[in-house]
Amino acid sequence: NAIASKTKRNWHGIELHSSSSNTIYKNTVENTVYAIWFYDASKNLVVLNNVSRNTHGIIIWYATNNTIYHNRFIDNMEQAKCYPLQTFPNKWDNGYPSGGNYWSDYTGADEKSGRNQDQPGSDGIGDTPYIIDNKNVDYYPLVSVPLKQKSDQMPIVFYALTIAILTGLGTLFFILHRTRIAKNKAKVNVLLLV
Repeated sequence: NAIASKTKRNWHGIELHSSSSNTIYKNTVENTVYAIWFYDASKNLVVLNNVSRNTHGIIIWYATNNTIYHNRFIDNMEQAKCYPLQTFPNKWDNGYPSGGNYWSDYTGADEKSGRNQDQPGSDGIGDTPYIIDNKNVDYYPLVSVPLKQKSDQMPIVFYALTIAILTGLGTLFFILHRTRIAKNKAKVNVLLLV
């Protein structure tokens, strides 16, 4: 399921209860009490959303294995919180060099680069993590607002499919890139890596 390109301005912006494997993509949620709220909602992808000027930016209750990156969390009274505290881990970045989220209250510097942020030169990623709690950390916070992705492109999604080959078992990796051509129609490009 995909929740995409919605603008929300009410009590709850986007709310998921007991739901998994959803993509929350390119939404604007502003001036709400709860911008994004997950309750028992795991294995969801939250990417390229603008979450600004809310009481709570993203709240995650009893949920784990959600992936949250390339979002803009701007001027929310509480940017992110997970309940119960320090219990359920979620992934708050897409690794290096892709990065995590932009947090308007992040105070770290960007003087270093590299996977461990220990190489000379800045790279647009903060040198210290953005800590939500000890199990929820954005290890690669973005120090500037990420550029908007073209509206006709969905994020690249990686899939792995295990297949049987005549000589034994192997893994076939493919990259799926979906581009919207017209309303309710999409073009799909697949790149196979053996």
